[in-house]
Amino acid sequence: MATKRSIADQVLLRISKGYPDASGAVQLPDVIMAVGQMANSLLKTQHFSQTLQMGETIPDNLSLMTYPDLQVKAMAPYGGMGARSYVDLPAAPVSLPTGIGIFNVASEKFTFIPMLPGQTYLLQGQDYICDLLGNVGYEPAGLRLVFTKDLTLENVTSVTVTLVGIDIDTLSEYDLMPLDKGMEHTIVEELVKSFAPSQTNNDQVDSVDTEKLNK
Repeated sequence: MATKRSIADQVLLRISKGYPDASGAVQLPDVIMAVGQMANSLLKTQHFSQTLQMGETIPDNLSLMTYPDLQVKAMAPYGGMGARSYVDLPAAPVSLPTGIGIFNVASEKFTFIPMLPGQTYLLQGQDYICDLLGNVGYEPAGLRLVFTKDLTLENVTSVTVTLVGIDIDTLSEYDLMPLDKGMEHTIVEELVKSFAPSQTNNDQVDSVDTEKLNK
């Protein structure tokens, strides 16, 4: 995963054509701040605070981070459980009581029900509930969410997943950010477009001033 600093360095190298200038119009702290702002915008983050029914309090400095269009992939049957599917998570959710770190999974076609690890196996053979009344269950498996059905057979190719993660504003410039490769690339490209005019204008001013001095 990337950090604010690694993304900012990429942006500075791009707009300075490989030769960062300490006197340039665009400075590293400005780009680092912009990286956090752009990441929050892409993730559509919102602050998350909640006290659960049993009195557990969710820690501060957490945010809800939404990842749209995560690709659904089919997986081979195993353990007598039939065809299923999964998505790869772009970041690890914060470990919270009742598994609420995976806050929501959504698509237009199905309602998704959270399940504890191994619970899908226990439902096998329970005729009245194993189909979850037509809904789809999901359970965490490392950096994957495994669904109780093969969604690709239902023409569902992507889902939107909302995770509870560390608030990006609280991360240092060297902390890993919960971004996938696509988001990292988007941030770099957008910030290059945003900062390049400032750098170019500053170079033009410097050039004009130098010409005046030479005269």
